[in-house]
Amino acid sequence: FSRIQYGVLVLLPYAMLLVLRYGGGGHWGGATVSNAWLAPLASLPLSVPHLRAVAFGGKDGADLNSHVGGTALLQFAYCVLLTTSLLIFQ
Repeated sequence: FSRIQYGVLVLLPYAMLLVLRYGGGGHWGGATVSNAWLAPLASLPLSVPHLRAVAFGGKDGADLNSHVGGTALLQFAYCVLLTTSLLIFQ
């Protein structure tokens, strides 16, 4: 169950970009999201090695420790890209 949960929690922010773009009525937090939703997609390739190792791979135990830090960097990159793009397109 935890591998499925990890995959969902890593990919859910990218799915929410579609909601932000197509379900938000064109505005979110005062910013026009016409192109703002595209920038965080640049962090999607960073998720591939972590998803392979944790959600789809055979690593267990201590072998997963390096992916914990990698996932934190992935989420940080996503947040920086989303925030920056919302500020630019405000």
